[in-house]
Amino acid sequence: MNLNSLMTSLSDREQELTAKLTKPKNNIQLLASNGEESCAIINQTMLDSYNLIIGIIQNDTRLCIGRYGEQPFSFPANQSISPTRVWIDDRGQGDYIIHFNCYNQHFEISHDQDFEKYRLLYGDEEININLVMIALLHCPKFVQLSVYDGRLAQRKSSHIIIPLGIASENLRILAHSMLDQHFPALSRYLVQLGGRENETAG
Repeated sequence: MNLNSLMTSLSDREQELTAKLTKPKNNIQLLASNGEESCAIINQTMLDSYNLIIGIIQNDTRLCIGRYGEQPFSFPANQSISPTRVWIDDRGQGDYIIHFNCYNQHFEISHDQDFEKYRLLYGDEEININLVMIALLHCPKFVQLSVYDGRLAQRKSSHIIIPLGIASENLRILAHSMLDQHFPALSRYLVQLGGRENETAG
């Protein structure tokens, strides 16, 4: 896997996050894919076994990419895709900032647990658009789901990590249901791509 191919055209904020990525005191995650290669870096470790699905919906633009059953994918197929990156800056106590870069547009989602305040930033400008981002990471030890839905009036973002078990399986099912609503037939495509036996592989 060539990490350099996933790290092109970094925004200024992403360059700052890259510098923090390898420092133990920072809980920074990177989930990235270009439909041909993917990576998941958690706790300064590049994961080997995982499934990753990143879905982004903005107006008429729909992009779903990642890795499933060791196979890279983009759905619908044959799209022109630049590297898509999701950064999660987990600050503990329910506070986090999610950054994502798609088609060289960098968005930042801030969540203030104390005030239940959500801000979507494009550059330094606060914006309000019908943007949806879903990132599902399924590993041998846990399932993680990060969501932003700009259509909601409040509580627009969520970041959940659950150790593998019954609860994580339910979270995975809910996530696939959400993704299938935005990307019809995605679940069937993934089963054909990686096989059902790979659902617990990552």
